Amino acid sequence: MTREGFGHALRWGALGGICFAALVRASLTTANIPYWDVDPTQVLLPETTLTPAWGLALDTLVWLSAAAAVLGETRVGRTVMWRTGLLILVGYIGVALHGKVLEYLPGVPGNARDLWKGSSWLAGFVGAWGLAHLARDRTLLRAGAAILLGYAAMLAAKAAFQTFVDQPRTIRAFEADPAGSLIAQGIDPGGTEAREFERRLRSPGAIGWFGLSNMVGTFAAGATVTWLLLALLAWGRPRDGRGEGEDRFSPAMVATLMFAASAAMLVMSRSRGAMAAAAVGGGAVLWWAWPRVRGVAARFGPLLMLGLPGAALLAVVVRGLVGERIGELSLLFRWHYLVAAVRIIRDHPLLGVGPDGFQSAYLLAKVPINPEQVQSPHSIVFDYVATLGVCGAALMLLAAIWMLWLGRSLRGADAGGEEPTDERGERAARMVTLAVLAGVFGLVCWREQPTLGTDEWGFRIVGLLLSVAGAWGLLALGRGVEAAVGPGRLACASALGGLAMMTHAQIEVTPAMSSGVGWFFAWIGLAAGWSVRGRAVAAVSDEGNEPRLPPRFPGLAAAALLAAGAADVSMFALRPAWMWERRLAEAAAIAHELSTRPASGEGAFEAGVVERAWNRLEEARSQIGSVWEPAELKYRLYLMVFARLDVILPWVDTAVDIHFPRDFVDADIRRAQWSAFEESMSQMPTVVVRQVAQRFEAIAASASIGDRLPNGGASSSAGRLGDIESLREDARRQATRWYNRAMELDPYSLSIPLRLIRISQQLKEPPRREWVLRALENNALLRLDPLKQLSQAEEQALRRMLE
Repeated sequence: MTREGFGHALRWGALGGICFAALVRASLTTANIPYWDVDPTQVLLPETTLTPAWGLALDTLVWLSAAAAVLGETRVGRTVMWRTGLLILVGYIGVALHGKVLEYLPGVPGNARDLWKGSSWLAGFVGAWGLAHLARDRTLLRAGAAILLGYAAMLAAKAAFQTFVDQPRTIRAFEADPAGSLIAQGIDPGGTEAREFERRLRSPGAIGWFGLSNMVGTFAAGATVTWLLLALLAWGRPRDGRGEGEDRFSPAMVATLMFAASAAMLVMSRSRGAMAAAAVGGGAVLWWAWPRVRGVAARFGPLLMLGLPGAALLAVVVRGLVGERIGELSLLFRWHYLVAAVRIIRDHPLLGVGPDGFQSAYLLAKVPINPEQVQSPHSIVFDYVATLGVCGAALMLLAAIWMLWLGRSLRGADAGGEEPTDERGERAARMVTLAVLAGVFGLVCWREQPTLGTDEWGFRIVGLLLSVAGAWGLLALGRGVEAAVGPGRLACASALGGLAMMTHAQIEVTPAMSSGVGWFFAWIGLAAGWSVRGRAVAAVSDEGNEPRLPPRFPGLAAAALLAAGAADVSMFALRPAWMWERRLAEAAAIAHELSTRPASGEGAFEAGVVERAWNRLEEARSQIGSVWEPAELKYRLYLMVFARLDVILPWVDTAVDIHFPRDFVDADIRRAQWSAFEESMSQMPTVVVRQVAQRFEAIAASASIGDRLPNGGASSSAGRLGDIESLREDARRQATRWYNRAMELDPYSLSIPLRLIRISQQLKEPPRREWVLRALENNALLRLDPLKQLSQAEEQALRRMLE
């Protein structure tokens, strides 16, 4: 194979690898705690989600693919955009600091959740940077666009299944036994949490694999706008006088069908923000398509690409200034999120609060009347800057540069259609497109196979066929001398779709979620790369005879750095996460033994199972930088044993030993040690404090089963039963202390003072007046979401406590 041939092979492999990783991330539900999201003592289900190890493996693939892309570009004589690459390097530093350095835990530095989420962000930017290089080649541009745009049909099929089959079936099951359904979720049927659960259940809107309808809406808006322009161009293709124009019907029909599927997905998402963003992008399409003003549109393209997303942010600000004078709440809440984000940035301007740290910081910085506890400010700029500080600002600068490049793509929309067709390249485009789409479909279905029903298989197969048809139809639209959609026009269509997505990203979380960031920025990077195609070719020598190849060193250095990044992710993130998940799986399998045999009177079997599972969880703890997930599982393991009421609990002393909660708490106190780097960060994460308090409360509740133990237990075990009451009282007082601390960190919470009041009642003590007053005050602050407020009877009961 020649040097140039090897370079082309590298580039095709890189295109497939980056797109494959982005689409797989968008097509699997993300796991919270692998193998333990469901009680393993009741049922041991195969893990079908995208676990952290799977996600990090995809990130590694992206880094390696980007290295191949840069190396391939260098081998065929193209330049490397190293200046924008430096901005990604700055972002890498921010993620590495939060994930590996700033939080010191026993044995392993860093915080795993910051590392995992930050790694997905970096992979999104790295993949987009690699695609921006590849998009300078017209065939690679069309192949990449065909993959990303074609796969929108697969998401549309998922949305259709959820809208017409899954959600109605779920609602029917809930209505058949509302109380049982709530109890199965751990929710009190009569409380405010139950009302919120039912509201979410009945809320229309397809959520795809993301779990959020607004994220489905983001990609639906981008696909709708892009396919709209492609369909207009396809139907407007003139006949060439030689009969070749007669084949325009099929590609044009495919483009129209894909536009209809994308628009249907947009409607099924029920996302008003996405619909507004699609309207903005559609207006830009019509503006550009009008020949009389096309030159004006192209001239002001960069301003358009930054101005319209900026206008979306301005609309949020204006809505915030209007306040409660009108009834609209969606934008008002987003204004509240931005206010909190600005406060967080003010307090942590240098390094931010970490990719996974926004929610804890938000609870202190929030606007009091806002009833939400969000994990993101719902705006891409504020999200990255609040969590990564100046390093996040560097990534946002890169995103702004790419948006300017998208604007420049509008200027060259008619360029490139006259280039001759490369048959080998066209063949490679079809094969790579088919391989990626079929590969993603196969991997996702294999992963989810245990939970797929026959009806969903039908929707997915239709989605795959439509995806391939749309992708190949797009390739056909851009093939030949008389192409209806040249590479410049395709870049323009993708740019306008990217404009719709970026506009929606100013009021939504899509580019900050691990499942959406890859596809989002792959789209942006691919469309942006075409505008720098003029820099891609080799320079001409001063004599004008021989081409002068660009220097190879920048490309080789960039490829080496990307390969080093892949090695870093695989060795220091992927390997520990994989070992952690292995231990969790082993512990779940051991705990499942509790369901395979009846309870034994002495509890010896249970004690042995718990000990073996505990050991596996301890081993899992040593693998990652954040230990609170295994600690939580240890506690859940105890509760699973406690639930076997026929068992005398020889381990009850260990179960309530202060060692376990202290182990948990100390680890998270260390999590706050990075305040040495930022003096303003002095509080332990609020969510952690609440979880510790809930553990003590659960200990008290679990200890009460001693009252129902059989009388025939061993004397050594029976001797402990006399301590159950004091044990329960001590645990409740510990919970009271921690809930008081949680109330300081989350001063506007209604649930915390209510829990304190309930514990005082269990202790047969009058609740503190300050708790009752706090509950009433915070209940009044929830006026924007009455479902979260107390009922009239509950509020009156609190007022009687003040008498």
